[in-house]
Amino acid sequence: MKFGNTTPILRSFDEIKAKEFYLEFLEFNLDWEHRFEDDLPLYMQVSKDGCVLHITEHHGDCSPGAALRIQVTNLEQYHDLLLGKNINMLGLKYKKCLGVVRICRLLIHLVTD
Repeated sequence: MKFGNTTPILRSFDEIKAKEFYLEFLEFNLDWEHRFEDDLPLYMQVSKDGCVLHITEHHGDCSPGAALRIQVTNLEQYHDLLLGKNINMLGLKYKKCLGVVRICRLLIHLVTD
């Protein structure tokens, strides 16, 4: 038996804000999106390099408030890219401590080569 990759499922309450955050701000790619009908909740997959996330508006898929730890190389460069956007993501604050940048509930960790 062998376990595969983990794909976190994160709750979204607003499609426009979720796409703005993951696609425009964090620069993830939209891999696919699914709705059972046009007026039903969105379920989508976003990715950046080897990181894959599922974002859902379905209330039964997961609970709000999850925290993730994602390993990232060249963290300082990515952090500077985000800060340089001058986008106010609902009061999003950046905090650096011991090689970790905390962005909202998304934790990005430095991997040393």
